[in-house]
Amino acid sequence: TSKAKSINTENNDRDNHLRSGDFFDAENHPVLTFKSTTVENKGNGKLSIFGDLTLRGVTNQVELDTKFKGQAVNPWGQLVAAFKGTTTINRKKWGLSWNTVLEAGGFQVGEEIELNLNVELNRAK
Repeated sequence: TSKAKSINTENNDRDNHLRSGDFFDAENHPVLTFKSTTVENKGNGKLSIFGDLTLRGVTNQVELDTKFKGQAVNPWGQLVAAFKGTTTINRKKWGLSWNTVLEAGGFQVGEEIELNLNVELNRAK
């Protein structure tokens, strides 16, 4: 899970717009979730993780191309493992349809969106 208000693209105006009703509607849908359903080991630290991605209350299945980045014991004595995952989604499947026409032609927001996730997992005690 991730809080919709935590979106950070390093541009405050863009981040506030993404949190608004035009996109993630963080006030009414405060949590983004991914729940894995199947994991396929592709070898050499690569995984395909299939699961349900929920944005704005809409759930669709996605596949994350994932790479195991390593593991270590953190300063608090917990074993942690790091992963990087990527996928491309069509934002309209989640009801993210806002757009505007640019003066020079074309649209401001593309339909295909690449998601990049950096995840650290802690072993349960």
